[in-house]
Amino acid sequence: MKDGKVLKTGFYLNELMQPVKALLDAGHEITFATPKGTAPSVDVTSIDKMYFGGDEAAMKASEVQLAELQLTSSDTSPVVSLARVEQIGYDHFDAVYVPGGHAPMQDLLMSSELGKLLTDFHENGKPTALACHGPVKDHTDFSAFSAVARYLASRRSKTSLAALVRPASASAIPRMIEASSAASLVSRSWTNRTPSRRTSLFEP
Repeated sequence: MKDGKVLKTGFYLNELMQPVKALLDAGHEITFATPKGTAPSVDVTSIDKMYFGGDEAAMKASEVQLAELQLTSSDTSPVVSLARVEQIGYDHFDAVYVPGGHAPMQDLLMSSELGKLLTDFHENGKPTALACHGPVKDHTDFSAFSAVARYLASRRSKTSLAALVRPASASAIPRMIEASSAASLVSRSWTNRTPSRRTSLFEP
């Protein structure tokens, strides 16, 4: 902070887990990534039912699923680094999602690795979704969110992610890459289920 205070940040529980649940339910396989491959943190202030439409059961379900995925575990987190994602190959993934929370402003803002990933996805016409603080922008040029991301930031909406995510299909099985804020998640998935409509990532 400007006054010198240091505050903990992290991804918002609902902004990560609601999309994750929707994608997993649709049969996608998700790979989570952070800049250095370290386990991400959840913003404790986001563990509040008000972010789930007042539905405490939905909030608890997200907490349970987060624990099952072990994303925030310093010992068993499945998270990989963005450098590892590049090694695997961007063509191995089909979409990227960066959830909100204040972590993107701290961890992803100057990430050249994320900038490279976003540029590659944009140039190849792959779905790229950034929620809330995910597409944070300022008045200068920055490594990760260059012209591509600044455009996305100007168009950002907390409810428009569904339009950016392709549904799985039997004929063209998409590999979904997601990215999360403190956790950039990358995903790939294979299923032969064919949803009748695009999957909504956030509950109304």
